[in-house]
Amino acid sequence: MLAQGKVADGVHSGGFYVAPTLFGEVPRNHQLACEEVFGPVLPPSRSTRKEDAIELANATESGLLAGV
Repeated sequence: MLAQGKVADGVHSGGFYVAPTLFGEVPRNHQLACEEVFGPVLPPSRSTRKEDAIELANATESGLLAGV
């Protein structure tokens, strides 16, 4: 984990919340890269070719992936 934010005290009392979290680059077969995370979590991955990036974006079962 490279960075993690905070949930303000008292704002979400009684609920289950994930603080914004930035991970370092994860392997493409890692659970963070393969499964949808319901929270403000970013597990980046690197691509050197446009075709590779498109293949990576299309490799998810849920299709709810976004990237820059």
